Amino acid sequence: MKVSVFAHIFASCMLYCACSFERAEEQVIAEHANGVKKTSVWVYPDGDILKRNEWYNDGIKELEIPYKDGVPHGEFKRWTGFGDVAMIGYYKKGLRDGKWTSYYVERLNSRKKEAERFYKEDHPVGDWEGWHYDGSKAFEEH
Repeated sequence: MKVSVFAHIFASCMLYCACSFERAEEQVIAEHANGVKKTSVWVYPDGDILKRNEWYNDGIKELEIPYKDGVPHGEFKRWTGFGDVAMIGYYKKGLRDGKWTSYYVERLNSRKKEAERFYKEDHPVGDWEGWHYDGSKAFEEH
């Protein structure tokens, strides 16, 4: 008897929680000429944007930008046409902030860094470095 009462209360709580959470829905705002989505945004019912995605014309995701308070905020990711990570960076209140790393295309699941750049409030800062595909230094900027 105690188990069934607990199960009923637990199920009721879960149902209440599931109904009270707002879920973002994807809205396609642009399409490629072949009908594949080009740009989509995930929007909450109140109009707040969760993230924006861009897509290649073959349906592979090109980039993802998280949003907060209507501006880019959080980890930015860009992929190649093969689906490999090409760049990772961070936005803070709509501005590039922190480390931005770009990668060479690698088909064997090992990423080779192409460059590391740093930003503060969308302005270049610190030491920037880049490497050739063989790992030798390509550039260094201060």
